[in-house]
Amino acid sequence: MTYLSAEDHPEIIDDMARAIVGGFAPKALILFGSQARGDADEFSDVDFVAVVDSGQPSDDVQRDILRALSRFPLDVHVFVRTPEEYLRQSRIPGAMVYPAEREGKFLHEWPGWRERSAVDTDAERDRQVVLRNEYCTSALDYLEEAEKRLGSESWLACRDRCRYAVVKALQGLHVRAGTHPPRDIDVAFQFRAARTLTPEVADWRETAMDLHLAVPESLESAAGLLKRTTAMVQAIIELYALEG
Repeated sequence: MTYLSAEDHPEIIDDMARAIVGGFAPKALILFGSQARGDADEFSDVDFVAVVDSGQPSDDVQRDILRALSRFPLDVHVFVRTPEEYLRQSRIPGAMVYPAEREGKFLHEWPGWRERSAVDTDAERDRQVVLRNEYCTSALDYLEEAEKRLGSESWLACRDRCRYAVVKALQGLHVRAGTHPPRDIDVAFQFRAARTLTPEVADWRETAMDLHLAVPESLESAAGLLKRTTAMVQAIIELYALEG
């Protein structure tokens, strides 16, 4: 892939935004992450939140937007939320849209959409939704990817997915405590940070440190790492105390 200079990104991002606004009529379109903070480099992805009230499933809208943006020469992630979802989740530390609301750049916004979409919020209910959809599901998806990598004998890739699963699960403990999790993807760092919130995490110190240092060189060692990681992630998810 040919990487463009970071100086070329703003013009391309503007073109992407026009494509989204013209094709999907979002109530709001937000640029967030490094491109919005101003610390992007030539390797940085583009991250958008699109608030769309189309009556279609958000996953379908997301796929359609990504298809429309496939002609642009930058890697892009688009997160689609309905107005009600956005208003609920933007108040919950740890929700993906929480930093987008506070640090992002609104590239487009319909006047009055927030007032017309006002919802009664229940912080605990909304936190549970975020924990389930953005942390529990994501961590389990990483474990599923790790198992696939194990089957293809990509042992280092298996280890990396195990690390992502543990990091995502540990980050969820910050959300459960009502705080926004640190972005760092280092397992040892996330373990220490989560342990200050939830002492029970200390029981998994050996697994966390093994995962942090692991360089599996055989099917047996990678499979053992995946088995212990799975047990750790499941134990952490139980600490979320999800209802239902």
